[in-house]
Amino acid sequence: MPPGFLPTLSSSFSPLLWRLLGLYLVIYTVLIFTTSLFQATLIATSFNTTLLLSIGSHRIFFHRLCHFPRPFGASISRFWLLYKLHKRHDRFRLQESLHKRYGPIVRFGPCELSLTLASADPQLPSRAQQALAPSLQRYQPSSRLPAAFDVIGEAAYERGFGIMETGIPHPACEMQRNAMGFFEVALILPWWERMMERKIKEFKAGEKPRDLASVLLADEKCGYGKLSMAAIYEDGRLIIGAGSETATGALTGALFYLHTYPRVLAKLRTILDATFTNGDEDYVYSFTHQIPYIDDIITELFRIQSPVADGLPRLTPKEGLVIDDIFIPGDVVVHVPIWVIQRQEMYYKKTEEFIPERWSDQPELVKDKRAYMPFGLEAFVCTGVTADLVYV
Repeated sequence: MPPGFLPTLSSSFSPLLWRLLGLYLVIYTVLIFTTSLFQATLIATSFNTTLLLSIGSHRIFFHRLCHFPRPFGASISRFWLLYKLHKRHDRFRLQESLHKRYGPIVRFGPCELSLTLASADPQLPSRAQQALAPSLQRYQPSSRLPAAFDVIGEAAYERGFGIMETGIPHPACEMQRNAMGFFEVALILPWWERMMERKIKEFKAGEKPRDLASVLLADEKCGYGKLSMAAIYEDGRLIIGAGSETATGALTGALFYLHTYPRVLAKLRTILDATFTNGDEDYVYSFTHQIPYIDDIITELFRIQSPVADGLPRLTPKEGLVIDDIFIPGDVVVHVPIWVIQRQEMYYKKTEEFIPERWSDQPELVKDKRAYMPFGLEAFVCTGVTADLVYV
């Protein structure tokens, strides 16, 4: 993910703030040597208390987002979100409950908003997707695919993980699955960096790319030498995470909903039996494109179970922007929770039901097609959409 796409810890602090922090530490050290430890701690405590009260008051009453509805704790600190999610990882359900209570725009943190407006996604900038999409769309995955993690490893680095052969999950697979906390992320990042370093050593400019990593390195806008090494390593990790976990979730969801709705399964089986009369012997992947009901099932699957539930956070331009006559200030992180939007009654009827026919025979069940955005919209569509569709 290129620098500037999302604010990081280091970029959240200006050089002035770092200097002030250094000055604070110097003053505290001088106080310890010139007064007693107790007096120095008392002065520091008074200063810290005043500082925190000042920051809290500003974020609650005077911040540029103070007029947006929000939970009280969210306006003060992101620790509120960590507290809410420390025993659960269903952030999208938390967002759903907040939007039901506060409306389509919710202040999700001191400088963060969550929007469930269908018109919001195309208006929010995403430099990473604009740069990467053209290069990744040139790569076409194969038609017969085994385990998603094995396939994405082969596609990204020309190196599978051997899960299908051994039946044993690769350590990187387990780390990726559990990478929700700091220690898991700290363990998995060096492994992905080594994979990308190997590709960089093998990379030759002008040579035809053989895998996704080579395509990224050869890209004219964001290839090798165009971005920092940290951004290139992040791109390599993103390929594996996005390509494996989203495909696995989609396949699991397809099996679940086909089992839960026998009517849909029976209808699909009838169509497939009529198309491939000799069963697997007649199966040709390209023929599946000629079966509209399969497209309806996949479309409905990605509506009711979006591959990326939270959507990608974006940073608004400095001058701000207007969405549905509502001004969003600049330098604000905006979340567009796809899972929440695609299950709202204002955009769909019978939102909790799996009805593939809503995309063909029953169009009245779709109130606003703009709210269908499982992979993003327009120029900001997910770069791995082709791969995910082929997996399913």
